[in-house]
Amino acid sequence: MVVCWGSTVHASSHPEHRDDEQGGAVGAAADLAAELASPVRLRVLTHLAREGACQVREMSQTLGLGDSQLSNHLARLRRRGLVEVERSGRFATYRLADRDIRELLDVLYAAVGHPGVQDATPNRRAALAYCRSCYDHLAGELGVRLYEWLLRRGALHQDDDGNVDFGEQAERAFIDLGVGLTALPAGRRHLGFACRDWTQGRYHLGGALGAALLSGLFEREWLTREPGSRVLRLTGSGERNLLALLPRE
Repeated sequence: MVVCWGSTVHASSHPEHRDDEQGGAVGAAADLAAELASPVRLRVLTHLAREGACQVREMSQTLGLGDSQLSNHLARLRRRGLVEVERSGRFATYRLADRDIRELLDVLYAAVGHPGVQDATPNRRAALAYCRSCYDHLAGELGVRLYEWLLRRGALHQDDDGNVDFGEQAERAFIDLGVGLTALPAGRRHLGFACRDWTQGRYHLGGALGAALLSGLFEREWLTREPGSRVLRLTGSGERNLLALLPRE
């Protein structure tokens, strides 16, 4: 049996059948090459190979692409079977559909003298899972724990649709975190929503409130950003103050 992208053909001893099989394989390979001929789609696949599963808004921010443009390219890659998606409510998390795709990318980069796709190291994967940015808000284990602490403390309220609003203890809790509620930007942006975290399988805080919270943590110098990455690092001050607020898991 010979397996090629998008089709499975059975070997035959008849020359005419072998010609048909070869033609089908060539056609399938040409279709695959056409998908990879797009620099944008190649960047998307490379990003997923290096960083692992990502939500659309995270990829959009990292790659500098509009959500609509990125979604169109992801739809093409999904139809071709190069990526798969997991949906939870309004959130979609994409990943490479198969390890062979990562190996194909390595071959492509090697052909132009590039060292190939650099897999995220175990330490980097652990760092992304622990604390990272998701668009402009805090994600990962730390983001999930902080959001759940705000809910338990009565600072936030989440309805059945995932919309988030202030609770009775909001002002005190956010002052403790360095975020004044009067400093929230005016506008039509959603105040807050529960954003599904793909590494934790739970939720962190998104929307304008999530962005203000992350900005406040930066201003207090409790978190710093790792250059060229979504990874965020706790500072010594962050470890002493932020972690002291959160219950141990």
